[in-house]
Amino acid sequence: MPAPSRRSGARQGGARATSACSTPSPYCWPGSKPTRWTPDVNLLKHLLFVVQQRRAGNRVSFSAYIKGHDGIQLGHGCKIQADASVDATRSPGVRFGDKVEINRYAYVQGGNGGVRIADRVRVNNFAIINGSGGVDIGEDTLIGPGVQIISYQHRYARGATIQSQPVIAAPIRIGRDVWLGANAVIMAGVSIGDGAVVAAGAVVREDVPEFTGGCRRAGHGAQGADMKLWFSLLWFALLARLRGNSTVSLGAHIKHPRNVRLGRGCKIRTGCVIDAPDDLACVILGDGVDLNRGVYLGAFGRLEIGDRTSINRNAAIDARGKVTIGKDVLIGPRAHVIAYRHVFTSREQPINTQGMVSGNVTIEDDVWIGAGAIVLEGIVIGRGSVIGAGAVVTASCAPYSILAGVPARVIGSRGGDSAAPPVAP
Repeated sequence: MPAPSRRSGARQGGARATSACSTPSPYCWPGSKPTRWTPDVNLLKHLLFVVQQRRAGNRVSFSAYIKGHDGIQLGHGCKIQADASVDATRSPGVRFGDKVEINRYAYVQGGNGGVRIADRVRVNNFAIINGSGGVDIGEDTLIGPGVQIISYQHRYARGATIQSQPVIAAPIRIGRDVWLGANAVIMAGVSIGDGAVVAAGAVVREDVPEFTGGCRRAGHGAQGADMKLWFSLLWFALLARLRGNSTVSLGAHIKHPRNVRLGRGCKIRTGCVIDAPDDLACVILGDGVDLNRGVYLGAFGRLEIGDRTSINRNAAIDARGKVTIGKDVLIGPRAHVIAYRHVFTSREQPINTQGMVSGNVTIEDDVWIGAGAIVLEGIVIGRGSVIGAGAVVTASCAPYSILAGVPARVIGSRGGDSAAPPVAP
């Protein structure tokens, strides 16, 4: 007698098979009919898309989230990094020129109006581009981390819920050689002229003339990790556990681990990226440092983080110079510490070819930096200070200061009379 089949729901001892599953399995729920495993068509389509693009000279990560593969057109030399998302399920889709870079956690949605991105555009980490009304981005443009380009807005008339009212879509045009600073928001219907520079944290509701500029900053996002680093990451995680009782998730990306030093009891969670690619660069984490999901630490210089400092989700620290963060510091979600700035004095030369100026940043002990705040190069934040959510810090502050706004200004001090700043954990 043949052995009873588990797939058919047969019982032990040769009892007659039933038509329903008696126990949970990967193939059916309890009480349901057994079904055969079928391959994930979307997964197979994604793998085929990645292979085809690599043959065409583009680099699309297997870990990128691609929807509507048939609606995506890539030029030559494009890069879509791990955890980036591109959605082209609606016509006219998404079209990239040559050498377009989409960094980690960036999201490009074609929508009903489509997204067209010209040559040599870089979309940094956590940026969002929504093409409901149509988005057209010119060549050589830099889009900083956390930038939001939203080509629609909600109606909010009384008498009906906001969600039930139709949205208003309007096209957004961004010219060539534009620089959008970190966390800037571009509203529907806006046109930004060639060579313009938009400040970090700015909300743009009206058209921006060409070559408009000022004191601006932006940053470069995390770079994707290659599969060849997996074994070095495993070895790094084991050494961290054995030497200092630290926990490094296998879902973290530790690039150039020889330049990374951990204290005791550190926690590095899934989705974190630590990159110190230069032989003179190093990242030093003190005891008990806690890096939440999606944190990016990049060092082309020296980055030191003191004991018991906690960095929340999707925050980024880019140390082109030297960045020193003290003990017991709290850094909120999506906060950015950017220790460099682009040079943009020449109109004849694209911004991304004019180089950068690096600087140092010092954040002393017991500082709280709120969600979405931005700290620029050359800044010293005094001990015990509090930075409000969404603030852009362009100048140093004394110990125990409370800052808020864009640009940030002192609105009080800890222990004194002051208005409560809009801070977040």
